Amino acid sequence: MDTRPPQIDQPPLAARVVDARRELSDHPMYVLGTLLLALLIATNIASPGFLLPGNLSTTLLNAAPLGLLAAGQTIVLLTGGIDLSVSAIATIGAFFLAQQGGSSAPLAIVGALGIGL
Repeated sequence: MDTRPPQIDQPPLAARVVDARRELSDHPMYVLGTLLLALLIATNIASPGFLLPGNLSTTLLNAAPLGLLAAGQTIVLLTGGIDLSVSAIATIGAFFLAQQGGSSAPLAIVGALGIGL
């Protein structure tokens, strides 16, 4: 009596690679999530304590302004507008704020916001 499991015909390796690529291109969020998880794990291995709540909070607070700029720029690009001056305006506003911040903080903030308009 033959006790071997029945053979299942599998497609050749090249066809399986094409199927995997198609599956990954259909679900890019899985790829991004996996890459983010791998990056977090690698960073925690290289710098133990990276995933502590205080450090994550500080990292997210420091990244928030860039995230807001990126979200706004994404909306502009998705609606068909091309505006690549966002980083230049943000830099000029930050420079003005840094230069004027010592004399009058409210005036410096209003000036930096005015530059952004």
